[in-house]
Amino acid sequence: MSKGAKKVFKITDNIGVACAGIVGDMQVLTREARAYMSIYQYDRGRPGTVKNTAKLIANLLSSRRMFPFLAETIIAGVTEGKPELYVLDPIGSLLPDKFAAVGQELKSR
Repeated sequence: MSKGAKKVFKITDNIGVACAGIVGDMQVLTREARAYMSIYQYDRGRPGTVKNTAKLIANLLSSRRMFPFLAETIIAGVTEGKPELYVLDPIGSLLPDKFAAVGQELKSR
């Protein structure tokens, strides 16, 4: 991924996503997640939780497992004052964690 590309995306006021991988794939994934979470808030009258958002994105990734989005994803945010963090792989495996990093550092020679 380009060093100049955006790697952190806002989903809701309290939830964000960070990524490593193909920028276009992350843009499509986050745009779709943002739309679903807006619908969720409209239907239920309350914002979705970090866990709801992580499960939604895991389902979106899983539905594309034959032609996956090439992105590793970290979802983090605050639900009812409590910080939460989840890590997803390109096919939708969802792991809650206390800290995370994705991608790899490219070292110049």
